[in-house]
Parts: sequence; structure tokens; C-alpha cells
Amino acid sequence: SKSLYVLELCAGSAGLSAELFPLGFRTVAVDHAGNRHRQKTPCLELDLTKESSWKLLYRLLREGQIYFTHGAPPCGTATRARDKPLPQKLIDAGVKRPEPLRSEKFPHGVPGLTGYDAERVQQANAIYQHMAEFLLECHR
Repeated sequence: SKSLYVLELCAGSAGLSAELFPLGFRTVAVDHAGNRHRQKTPCLELDLTKESSWKLLYRLLREGQIYFTHGAPPCGTATRARDKPLPQKLIDAGVKRPEPLRSEKFPHGVPGLTGYDAERVQQANAIYQHMAEFLLECHR
């Protein structure tokens, strides 16, 4: 019989996988090589902005090996915290308020983004799109 896996996408610290494994679940935590979180269990390093990474995950899905999928895509470019004023002590320390990168009118990124901000929004959008399509396929 085939092994069934819990798939944790954009795993960060891989906390879900770390909690499920001792309960008898086979887990596959996935995150990118530059993940800054201290991982509680080993992660498969995949760049989820790339189509090639998703091909592997679709293969697992087609082979009937995925029991449950959890996804926590990066929220840094979409957070409403960017709309809030900085505390005065941070302003006094010279911290620049991060500009909003998205809005209700422009959910895929506000016009005029350049450089690092534009790259981050583009990468997040790719992950959001791929993950949404994958999760819909998991549901079928």
C-alpha cells in the first residue's frame, strides 16, 4: 500500500509537521532555501515561485499520496500592518514606515512598484496563484 502524507506548504518553522509526526502521520514540510525560521523538523527545499517545484507536488497528488495539505503562503507583501502608523519610538529611531504594496483596488500590487518591492510582490503572486490552483486540485 502507498504511504499517505500530510503536506505542509510554506512551512516556516514546520511546526504543524513537527506536531503531527509523533502522532503517526508521515509529513512533508516544504519551504524555500532562504527560510529564516528555525525548523522543528527537516524541510524539503523547493522554490514555490517556480513551475518545476509544483510538478513534483502534483506528481504526489496524482499518485494518491497526499492525505491532507496545509498552506501558509507568505503574507509580508499583503499585510494590513503596512497601513498602520509606526510607534513614535521607532520613528525617533529613524525607522522608515514600510509602504503598502497592495490595496483592495490593486490586490496584485499597487502601480509603480520597483526594485525589491516589485520582486517580492511578483514572487508572492506566483506562490498565491500556484497554491490556489494546487489546493483546488487537492479538493477534486
